[in-house]
Amino acid sequence: SRERRDNLVGLNDVYATLCDLLGIKIPALSAQDSVSFADHIISANNTDRLRDNLGVFDYKNSMLQAESLLKGNLKLIRFFEEFSSVPSHIELYDLAHDISESKDLSHGPEYASIIDQMLLELKALGPCPDEVQGFFPLQYEMLSFNVTCRFFEKKPWKCDKYIEGELNCMATCGTRHKKTCQPEIYAKQGNNEIDVED
Repeated sequence: SRERRDNLVGLNDVYATLCDLLGIKIPALSAQDSVSFADHIISANNTDRLRDNLGVFDYKNSMLQAESLLKGNLKLIRFFEEFSSVPSHIELYDLAHDISESKDLSHGPEYASIIDQMLLELKALGPCPDEVQGFFPLQYEMLSFNVTCRFFEKKPWKCDKYIEGELNCMATCGTRHKKTCQPEIYAKQGNNEIDVED
């Protein structure tokens, strides 16, 4: 039968989905941002593993120019003046009612808490996530074991060997995005700086 789906997926999700459909195990450290929607292809009722949001990061010359988050019907975009052709600012659109992104909702006070929450989610997805406190799993070939950021602090060369270091331990392993992750780079809206709590 001809069925349609309207849930959120990204192009990067095709990798995990094809592996799922073909019964192929995803190699360790591959497709970190790929979420399979194979079950949802089979049945519209299988929505457990679908993504809740999708972050997109626009780089030029290794510097972050803009980032955006799709969540439900809302799309948040943040531009960084230092590396973009436009002044730093935030835009918010309701794609269910404004697919052309012509009515910016970011100035409405009723959206302030939504913007704050979306910025926190965007930060967690992006190149500057908060440092993980406590243990997290580390994959090595067919093995998995739990470590803390001290595992990388003692031997920083391990940051290059394990992607988990960059994903979870920014202070030690986040050198690739050092300029992007400086607090002064966060966007400004008018004369009011937008604070993202750490």
